Amino acid sequence: MQEKSYVAPTAMAASEMPATSHHEQAVSLYIAPEIVGLQTPFQYTLGDMSCTVTVTAGQPLESAIESVTRAAFSRVTRGGGLAQPLAGVDRHIAVQFDSLTMAPPKMGVRLTEYDAEADVDLGLRVSVYDGKGRLLLRRALAAPGHGEIKAASDWSCGALGGDIESKAIGDAIRKLMHAYAQSVLDAPELTTAAD
Repeated sequence: MQEKSYVAPTAMAASEMPATSHHEQAVSLYIAPEIVGLQTPFQYTLGDMSCTVTVTAGQPLESAIESVTRAAFSRVTRGGGLAQPLAGVDRHIAVQFDSLTMAPPKMGVRLTEYDAEADVDLGLRVSVYDGKGRLLLRRALAAPGHGEIKAASDWSCGALGGDIESKAIGDAIRKLMHAYAQSVLDAPELTTAAD
């Protein structure tokens, strides 16, 4: 049994950042601990090789949420609680983990090379409150992610599982951030004047 650990891609390139309206509001941002510590171990078998791969998705997801939120508001402060804004803010955004499903990679072999691909689904729950803690908006967001490797010669656990699943999670994070920007950060509840 081989065991490997991988981290999903950590940064969104400027070209991958979703476009959103810019709000002249002060916001507190709460990212739930289950997002920050998100790791997903999974096992799969290829022939007589059995592998356990752990992909760390929490830090890249946390970083993406914070980056996209900071791009949308004039002032963002981390803190508060699930439904508890920091004092003096116009809005409070709370982001919780909902789900991450991963399937073992699919593989095709050609002589000494292989092609492999994997798919994941990643989901979050986002709530927006006014400065007094009144719920304004709640959305469940989900996005699929796809990772693939073409014409590779490495049959190790990492290449088969960690690399492909990490790419798939990175893809899901990028798509999820676009959904977050469109469904939450550009929602009418955020564009109205603060109370």
